[in-house]
Amino acid sequence: MVERRFKASIFAVASFWYSAWLDAGQPKLLTLTPSNLTEDESLNYEQKKILGREEWH
Repeated sequence: MVERRFKASIFAVASFWYSAWLDAGQPKLLTLTPSNLTEDESLNYEQKKILGREEWH
């Protein structure tokens, strides 16, 4: 039962993201660049570094 709920929640979240992307006009995601980043964030973005919790790296 728990596994079924996890799978259903994954599908629901993916559906929300997909619907939002469709509503936005299906923009090409690789060409989008954030405009309000700090200098450090911009450098990490350009180097394609993933930021998050230290224990997850």
